[in-house]
Amino acid sequence: METKLEYKVLFHIDQYDEDLLVIAIKNALNLMADRGVSSVRIALVANYVAPKLFVKNVLEEETVENLATLAENQNVSIFICNNSLRSLNIDKTELLDFCEIVPAGIVKIVELQNRGFAYVKP
Repeated sequence: METKLEYKVLFHIDQYDEDLLVIAIKNALNLMADRGVSSVRIALVANYVAPKLFVKNVLEEETVENLATLAENQNVSIFICNNSLRSLNIDKTELLDFCEIVPAGIVKIVELQNRGFAYVKP
């Protein structure tokens, strides 16, 4: 019996740059379309100044819609670094609803890489 390959990808966003985020979103959507949703696991980790992108009413509407489309999938997680939120004075209630806060983005990145996630930095 053939084993189905699982595609695990970590997208790391650390800049306040919507264009970089859009690249990550498009890459993730393309991977899911090409390989099938059930064989893909996607994690997006935002730290440093990138959490400012995930504050409500910051991103273009199309970008938010594409992020929401990703987040609706149980195989996709969007992680925001709490250390960054504190240093940027952003309250978690200001973030888009589908974001998950983790204590430290760098720790989440290392954990995901140790679990076999490929690291992609657009």
